[in-house]
Amino acid sequence: MTRAGGTHEQEPTSAVTVAELLARNGRAPVAPGGRRRRPDPAPDPAAEPATTAEPAAAAVPTTPAPTTPAPTTGAAKVCAELALAVLAGVLAWLVFRWLWQTWPLAAVGLAAVATTGTVLVVRLGHRGEDLMSTPLSIVVGLVVTMSPALVTLAGG
Repeated sequence: MTRAGGTHEQEPTSAVTVAELLARNGRAPVAPGGRRRRPDPAPDPAAEPATTAEPAAAAVPTTPAPTTPAPTTGAAKVCAELALAVLAGVLAWLVFRWLWQTWPLAAVGLAAVATTGTVLVVRLGHRGEDLMSTPLSIVVGLVVTMSPALVTLAGG
């Protein structure tokens, strides 16, 4: 510390850890990975007191056995999705056949909207990076919305 006389007097230093400095300032230490740990909540005095007479074996945390879904559950889900997709496709085809026969200009715009909607539904359903889902959904959307136009133009 510098005094008025110009002399510099050094104060004795003590080793202070970062955790002590943080505790003095009311901050929690940083956990590995750079995230601050939340302080443990204060115990509720109205809550039941913890019993300390538990056996030592109970203190060992046990991990539950991993549960794997039965193979039939996955197959049932795929079958249900397939049935729903076929039903929606048939319904959309019938609606677009009617649209192409009655309002062809509206059918063009709605075909683009329906194809985009099909792609979005597939993208929401398949969260992973699947290279075939998006192109296949575009093809299916175009077939379902445009093939009724070909049937109408063919005179069917």
